[in-house]
Amino acid sequence: MDSAEAKKVLVLALVDPSGNPRPKRAIALLQHLGYEVHVASFDFKSELPVYAHYRIPLPSKRLCKRLLQKIISILTSIVPLPCFIRWHQDTRWGLSKIEREIHLKIFDIILVEDLDLLPMAVRIKKNAKIIFDAREFYPRQYEHNFLWSMTERFQRIRMCRDNFPSCDGFITVSEGLAREYKKEFSVNPTVIRSVPFYHDISIKPTDGKKIRVVHHGVANSNRRIENMIDVAHHLDDRFLTDFYLVGNPSYVSQLKKRAGQNPRIRFCAPVPFENIIPMLNEYDIGLSFLEPTTFNLKHCLPNKLFEFIQARLMVATGPSPDMSEIVSDYNIGIVTERFCPQLMASKMNALTAADIDNFKYNSAVAAKALSFEEEGKKFVELISGLV
Repeated sequence: MDSAEAKKVLVLALVDPSGNPRPKRAIALLQHLGYEVHVASFDFKSELPVYAHYRIPLPSKRLCKRLLQKIISILTSIVPLPCFIRWHQDTRWGLSKIEREIHLKIFDIILVEDLDLLPMAVRIKKNAKIIFDAREFYPRQYEHNFLWSMTERFQRIRMCRDNFPSCDGFITVSEGLAREYKKEFSVNPTVIRSVPFYHDISIKPTDGKKIRVVHHGVANSNRRIENMIDVAHHLDDRFLTDFYLVGNPSYVSQLKKRAGQNPRIRFCAPVPFENIIPMLNEYDIGLSFLEPTTFNLKHCLPNKLFEFIQARLMVATGPSPDMSEIVSDYNIGIVTERFCPQLMASKMNALTAADIDNFKYNSAVAAKALSFEEEGKKFVELISGLV
């Protein structure tokens, strides 16, 4: 499609979409459909060919700036005037400059990947169709943080109530989140799970004397990754557990201390996004044992679950309702009855190589159904209904 004739889409994201799988897949799909894709986001760390990029600056790490942001946040929660709300967002994200750059442009679709960007999308909407991608249940995003719960939580609720009526499409990542949005805000989200593109990759037979376990992802303390360290400590000598972690260096250091000198627990350097599934394919079991310390963790359907499946691994998880449903429906692994490291270790210790290979085979069967080639059809159908 010629650029002059192409329909235009604006993707708004408070991430680097070149390395964040969900917006990156959405951008690729929109380009495949012939859209001229404009992106407003943090800087790209790797190449992402789009028509135009509008840079959102990373939040300042300076103490005085962060303190000012917190004061404005508290003030906004007490006196929620529109001018204060815009001041708060501009102090945090510097959106005024971005808005000046793009407000004269005409878009057919605006895809919003973060709640903080939704009010700006509504202001510049004109005749565009807004699709909001609710990757979290935003009113409870940081509920484990007392100060956040006492200040910003109320702002999030107001932002949802004020801006959801202007959305023409609404998507989220799991049935649990969809039900909560429908219950609290009377919206009806389409569930589009965060699944990778299909990988035509072979199953690696399990060596019964050396069973390789892997966990990868962000090291946030509310995920209680120490539980998985404890699982590894209780596994028998056949098991070797590797962690590929990004995020909080202090927390990673604590996890390494908890692992101690156990030779069967290793911490490996993270790999680039495009190498994750080939790396995982060298393992036998993908471990995702995320205690539901928050509502969003309880109902998460993380990228890693579907990456395990594309890598043809068996999956071991706890009783998180949305994850355990996938594991049980496709019979791709084991689910514990409660979040107890000893119980998970006991179930894993009872596995034979043949058991693991059977689960791997089922992952291979599930891989096509749980791929973006299939899941993306829902996104195409949504867009077709709007434009």
